[in-house]
Amino acid sequence: MDDAEKAYRELIRKGAKPAVPPEKAEGTEVYVKDPDGIWIELLD
Repeated sequence: MDDAEKAYRELIRKGAKPAVPPEKAEGTEVYVKDPDGIWIELLD
């Protein structure tokens, strides 16, 4: 993924729930939860 933070923001706008926002991430990964509560990891 070229820009995990951009993808994170777009997924949040589309209804994903924040799990670990970019400012809390340890590296270049961010996490969201889908409507069923399943975690999705996005990596740069």
